[in-house]
Amino acid sequence: MLHTKTGKSKYVFLFVRMLVVAVGITWAVVWLCQKQRWSNLAAVFLGMNLGIFAVTLSIFVISQVMLALRWWLLLRTQSIFINFGAAVKLLFLGLFYNNFMPGSVGGDLLRAWYVTKHTDKRFEAALSVFVDRVIGLLSTLIIAAFFYWLFLRGQGCVIAFGGQSGSLKFFAEHNWGILWLAVILAAVFGVLLSFKQGRMLLTRAWSYIRIRSLSIFQKLKNALTIYCRNPLAILAVFGLTFFLQIQPLPD
Repeated sequence: MLHTKTGKSKYVFLFVRMLVVAVGITWAVVWLCQKQRWSNLAAVFLGMNLGIFAVTLSIFVISQVMLALRWWLLLRTQSIFINFGAAVKLLFLGLFYNNFMPGSVGGDLLRAWYVTKHTDKRFEAALSVFVDRVIGLLSTLIIAAFFYWLFLRGQGCVIAFGGQSGSLKFFAEHNWGILWLAVILAAVFGVLLSFKQGRMLLTRAWSYIRIRSLSIFQKLKNALTIYCRNPLAILAVFGLTFFLQIQPLPD
């Protein structure tokens, strides 16, 4: 019975993947058919130097493979030994969703979800995606701070911020909706407290949340401890990131 359920879920998952790909291809074809985009795209490729395009594409692919190597090292640090080819495929899959889905983290969430299918250490595997992002961000900040200190120190460089960030803008545009949602949740919570069964339900929910939170916190602590006990692997990951980010751009 378990084998039958696993087989059915596998086919359902395959169907969902094929459906997503079909929808994406259909959307791309429809988008290109509007406003003479096909002709514009053809004109761009016809006027392109194919040699430079091939070299640029090769450099891009190599850089993505190196990013996959960085993530693969983080996975091995947690004793998650997936195939390097699988890591490359999952990284390109996440890159695809980052470019074709709303937002810039959807691909990372899907990559974290896919990698959990390759190991029993699901939390540690998903955490490696987040750690990979954090290391990339820290490396960027360190490089920016170093070159600022080296070239712009004492020049009175002023950084101006304008507008609102995405989260602040969202709250500003939907403040009334958020307020009403908070009122509804408070009302539901009050109604549940008014009845014995509601209080029992809230007690069970709180117990479940507390136990799961403690379990997740313990797994997070253990995973971070493992990273701290492997400084050479973390230094290698930082080294790969620095190498990728300080490459000079072609003129």
